[in-house]
Order: sequence, then C-alpha cells, then structure tokens
Amino acid sequence: MVSDISEKILEITAEHPTVKSLVIHTGALDVVKQQSEVLKRDFNDLLNKVRCLNTEVFISGPLPTVRRGAERFIRLLMLNRWLKDTCAAQSVNFIDNFNIFWERRHLFEADGFCLNKS
Repeated sequence: MVSDISEKILEITAEHPTVKSLVIHTGALDVVKQQSEVLKRDFNDLLNKVRCLNTEVFISGPLPTVRRGAERFIRLLMLNRWLKDTCAAQSVNFIDNFNIFWERRHLFEADGFCLNKS
C-alpha cells in the first residue's frame, strides 16, 4: 500500500545511504479500496517525502490487468494517467508500465494480475 511505503521510505533509504536510484512500485492494490482521492493524497505524501532524498527516484506505474474486470482496469488506467501527470509536474521520473504491458497478455500469469517469468 502506498501509505505503508510512505511511512517507511525515509527509514529504508537511511539504511541504504549509497543507493543512487530508487524505483517505487506500489498502488495497484490500493485501487481495490475504491478511494481515489485517498490514494492520490497518499501518493502526494510519498512524493513529498522522496523529494528530499539525495537519490534519483522513479515511480513505477501500475500494470494493466488482464481479465480482472472493467472497473478495476479503468481505475488503474486513471491512476496511471494521474501519476504520469503528477510526476511530470513534480519533476519525478515515471515508468509508464501501462503502455509497456498493454495488450501483452502473454506476459501475465493465468490470474491476469501477476507477471510470468517471460
């Protein structure tokens, strides 16, 4: 959950002071709660915390789901769009996984959520 990462990120980075790049991949499970404004607030809190770090930060966007329902897909797509815009506005690197994995079902496990080894 984004709020969990936000609470722990400064502690985690303090334990690894030589890290030069940090990739944060979180948020996809948060969409199940159907609380978009809370999720946005949590991401803004996280972005504010990582801004003070002396490391290059990458926010890894959510993966599109396969066979997990239209509502979840739309929520993930909207989160992806919001994150992309928000990261750009705050000069934070964004990895657009949605476009990378869109319509590539062969890269997912049968559950349509987890990636397979390929």
